Amino acid sequence: MARKPSMADAVAAPNRAPAPAEIPAAKSVAARAPSRAGRKGVAFWVEPEAGRQLRILAAEEGRTTQSLMEEALDMLFQNRGKYRLARRLE
Repeated sequence: MARKPSMADAVAAPNRAPAPAEIPAAKSVAARAPSRAGRKGVAFWVEPEAGRQLRILAAEEGRTTQSLMEEALDMLFQNRGKYRLARRLE
């Protein structure tokens, strides 16, 4: 197995193009889990205590964080006069 190029190699030969063996192969796009098919990921950041409280609530209710967030999104849409979109319930 060939060794991985180091930064020292790049400094020693800055104008040299990498050999084909040195170029990592492109990773294939992993298939999505069936539960994610046709869905859009949405991420946001919360304070650590809010994340902890959400996980505790999920455990207390025997639900997933996903289902609690879908419920919260539905409530937001309903409060704003929009259609409820998150239909999956666990």
